[in-house]
Amino acid sequence: AIITLYLGIKTLIKDRKNNVNIIFSLFCISMFIYTFSLGIIYLLKTEKQVIIGMNFNFIGMHTFLPILFHFFLVITKAKTKLWILFLNYLPSLIFITANISGISLFNEYIKYKGEWIGILNIKVYSFYLLHILIFLTIGLILIIKWGKKTVLNKDKIYSRYLLVSTLLTYLICQTVGFILPAFKVYDLQFIAIITFFLFISGLYFLISKFRF
Repeated sequence: AIITLYLGIKTLIKDRKNNVNIIFSLFCISMFIYTFSLGIIYLLKTEKQVIIGMNFNFIGMHTFLPILFHFFLVITKAKTKLWILFLNYLPSLIFITANISGISLFNEYIKYKGEWIGILNIKVYSFYLLHILIFLTIGLILIIKWGKKTVLNKDKIYSRYLLVSTLLTYLICQTVGFILPAFKVYDLQFIAIITFFLFISGLYFLISKFRF
């Protein structure tokens, strides 16, 4: 969590006026909220405490995708209007509000080998997964078009990285974080955090090297 926050702050300090750096820093903050709250939740004793802790965790979880999509818009220099940004962040706001209201991705939380595990709410997860599929599809189409249109080699390299790493990251994280636990396979959830950290580290490396 601390490393992710450090990368975000360092990137922002390098160029505070660069929109790519600003959005990347927001992504790092989102990841920090998610991982830091998970660490706190690990120490909690009761399910009621976990539910309260997850209110903070979901802020990080549900802001991953809209910030990433915003990053795609900025990096590809797509025309970004206010209503597009509003529609981008609106679903996440709905998910966060619904969670606070008691409509959560998880029906309950159980202790498994000393860790708290969420039991998936299939109906809510179906909407969450649809949200991911729609926004990732649009975002990756933008990346593919950008990669084909650009004449700069650095942009072509970055577009390929974004396409492959984004697909792999979400595929791995959804599988080990939600799908396998639905079948009571709980031991691989840590892979999701490692995968997202590697994804962010890759973004940081390319941003630092190519300076968009």
